[in-house]
Amino acid sequence: KELPLGPIRMGYADWGQCDERLVEAARDGMNVLVWFSINLSVDSESGTPKVTGPATGPDFLDCVSKIGKMIDIVAPGMVHLIAVGGWNSPHPDTRFGWRSWWAAIRTWNQVHVARDGWHGFDGIDWDLEGNDDAGSKYNFFTTEVMELTRDLSAAAKKDGWLVTMAPPQSCMDPSTSVFSRKVDFSPLMPWHSEFKYHGRNLYAYWLANQGIDSFDLISVQLYEGWSEANFKISNGEAAADYLVTWAQNLMTGWDVDFSTDPDPRISILGKIRVSVPQELSLIHISEPTRLLSISYAVFCLKKKNTIHHTYNIFTLSNNSYIYLRNIKKQLIKQ
Repeated sequence: KELPLGPIRMGYADWGQCDERLVEAARDGMNVLVWFSINLSVDSESGTPKVTGPATGPDFLDCVSKIGKMIDIVAPGMVHLIAVGGWNSPHPDTRFGWRSWWAAIRTWNQVHVARDGWHGFDGIDWDLEGNDDAGSKYNFFTTEVMELTRDLSAAAKKDGWLVTMAPPQSCMDPSTSVFSRKVDFSPLMPWHSEFKYHGRNLYAYWLANQGIDSFDLISVQLYEGWSEANFKISNGEAAADYLVTWAQNLMTGWDVDFSTDPDPRISILGKIRVSVPQELSLIHISEPTRLLSISYAVFCLKKKNTIHHTYNIFTLSNNSYIYLRNIKKQLIKQ
């Protein structure tokens, strides 16, 4: 499966959402849909790898096949991804390695998801994050989780699946060289020090250690709580100016220092220059399928053979559309 040619209009379903709003979004132009979400757990009875989470119940999967077929009729070529993780979700269980997990995911998709004439999911979207509970073990990423995610991405990509990632802005941040596997920091910007849910270039590990070739799409969450983007724009910087500079910094690259990590399997990487190469296209996307009150816009970087910049607006909010349309005009002008 390939990503659509030309503009990408990517939508995220809400937790366990399966309804005709997704069909309406597809009719309105969405061409990549991320269903939400699954976890990689171990069955308590059999002790074997098990795909769990909001997107795994039999009634839900019956609905997915029904709605999925409806979507494919109104939007032929739609890409269907399944998110792994999400906020407050457990990290992948590392008692099994990538071979066992890839076999489990592939079998689950073939046996349980693909049904009634629907083909199933085309790929995975990594959305691994932290937890509201400050004491949760999931506010720290073990080396085993980092390596499993890396190796599963490579296996899925090799097997023909699409692989995408959705890092919070603080976890893919060209403004700093600091790396950490913790996601309980305050913002780097001088505001809201009480908000301790930021990371430090966590997702940069997967680019540095595996390389861009394992990923088809990187969508950075600029809407992250009290993000740098929010700070800059709230303090008077023109949104278009900020977004252009930020995107250029991602493509130019920045140094990430892994040498301070306590695990030698990570620190051996040393200081590496991480970048999203210029032969990727910059695409403006939002979440048209979620509730209006939490709709947002983010940027993503999509692999292309040539340099090509495209800016697209897709949102439910009229006010947001006007605001983002103005940004679009300024970006194209620059």
